[in-house]
This record gives sequence, structure tokens and C-alpha cells, in this order.
Amino acid sequence: MSSDLNNEKDNNSTNTSETAEIFFTDTAQPEDHTENKNVFFGMCFLGGFIFAIGVAGMMTDKIDPLKEAQAKDVKIRNQVSELISEDKPSASELNDVKDKRKGMVYIPAGAMLTGNLNQEIQQEMASAFDKRPSIKKLKAFYIDKYEYPNAMTKSDGSEVSPVTGVSYFRAKNACKKMGKRLCTSLEWEKACRGSESLIFSYGDSFDATKCTLDGNYKLGKDQDCKNANGVYGMSGGPREWTSSNTKESTSRKIVKGGPPVSVSASPEEYRCGFDGSESRLYIADDRLSFRCCLSVDAPELPDIIPAELRVATDEDTGSPE
Repeated sequence: MSSDLNNEKDNNSTNTSETAEIFFTDTAQPEDHTENKNVFFGMCFLGGFIFAIGVAGMMTDKIDPLKEAQAKDVKIRNQVSELISEDKPSASELNDVKDKRKGMVYIPAGAMLTGNLNQEIQQEMASAFDKRPSIKKLKAFYIDKYEYPNAMTKSDGSEVSPVTGVSYFRAKNACKKMGKRLCTSLEWEKACRGSESLIFSYGDSFDATKCTLDGNYKLGKDQDCKNANGVYGMSGGPREWTSSNTKESTSRKIVKGGPPVSVSASPEEYRCGFDGSESRLYIADDRLSFRCCLSVDAPELPDIIPAELRVATDEDTGSPE
């Protein structure tokens, strides 16, 4: 019988280790546990390997894509902050220029973030095909604190609405008459983002309660609808013309700060980095306004009160038409 068993063992030498193990336990020969140990350790190794893969998979599943995107954005923002610090004016230099232009906010020269942050794409406020984040440097400039006519009240103390329904050429001429110019899209975006490179003028999260989004919007009324620079209404109220052409056409101008025509409570178009556009020949709607900018070395501004700020008793000192 032993010979038969040995012959059967030889015939099954190519079988699995589990089959070989059964034949050894059936013989009267002394047991050899070497192969058993090898099988045992092999199974332990395989089990440990599978367990490790499972744990790694669970850890991968727990990674929050939004947090991962925000972590990438922190690195980008830190780069911008370092560059801003390098060009930051001294306190005395800032005091000399910050209040030099009435009703305007001084934006120092230096670096700025432009484009769409990773978290904006992750939250589907922007497409992966939209403009990616990049760093640019601008010269110092001034920007109006509010949309045109850039004042909270008229001479009689009444509230002021932004001038809307303005064509590109009317906006350009109105700024020129005030001794200013339309902002470029990058100037507008830099002023909106502030030194912290925010997504909205007031922070990274859209909040429909901070800014009036409909036709009831008044200049300076929403105290929370401003950025760290003290510029109001850049993530609320009407959208605004800029002097910049789109990449696609020199006949289209970039428009910033809101949705076209209809009021929207969705955040996408209120972002500082969002670029809308309109033809420069567009007969404007009641959701389109503008604000003016000024180069630091510009001459003194004329003493003109926009017609929209005057009341019947005021002396007629000119009109932006």
C-alpha cells in the first residue's frame, strides 16, 4: 500500500500544495512540515498584501477632492503673497498716495492672481478647460470705490443707483470726461481679489445675502459687499464694462462682475476671475454698468459733478453724456 501511495504521490507531483499536503497526512511516514510552513507563510504574505491594498484603497476613498484642490490653491496663493510682499510700499509711501484721488482706492503695484483656482473647478464654478491660475504683475493704479457715478448719496442725501443700460462707448466717454479711463480686466480682477487672492470680493464662498443682486442695488448700501481694499459691489449689483478685448475678437469687450440680463443667484458669474463679454456695439441692458480707473501718474482730475448726482437746485457743472 505504501508503494501505491508513493506512486500516486509521484503522479500528482504537479498538483497544488493543498493536494500534496493531504497525501502526506495519510502516510505512515514521519511528517515533514517544511512545505506546510512555506504554504502558511505564503498565505500570510498574500493575506497581508491584500489587506494593505484594501487599507490603501480605503484611504484613497477618504481623500476629499475639494480639500486636495484647496491645498493646491494655498501653494499658489502663498507664491502670490510672497511676491506682493516684495513690492509692498512702505507706510509713508502708501500714505502719500492712497487718498490722493477723491472717491478712488489705491491699488499698489505688484503681483496678482488671475484665472480660475483649482477649487473653483472642483466646485464646478469653472470648467477644467477655462483659464488656469497664473500670476501677473501690474503697475499701481486707482479704481472707483463704487460703480458710476461713484458716490453713495446725491447732494440732497438720497441714495444713488448705478448708471445702467450703458453702451461701451458711453462708458468710455463718461470716464474720459471725469479725467479717468475704463479699467482693464486685469485691474478690475486685481482690485476684486485683494491681496488674499479671493474667489469673490468678500471671500471664497458665495453668499447671496452679502450683496444685492437685483435692481434694488444701491451704491455703497451693502456694507458686506466689499473687499479688503474697500471697493464695493464687485460681486454683486450690475456687471461692468472693461477696456480689454477678448482673445477671440477685438470687437468684443470683457465684462466683469455679474450675469447678463437676468438676475442669477448662482455663484459662477459673480467670481472675480469670471470673464463675460459683449460686443462693443451692444446696445446695453439694465444689468450693465461700469466704473473708472486712473493711472498713478495721471494729471489732476477736473472738478465735475456727474449729472446723476445733481438735484434740481444744483448748479449745472456738466454731464457725462
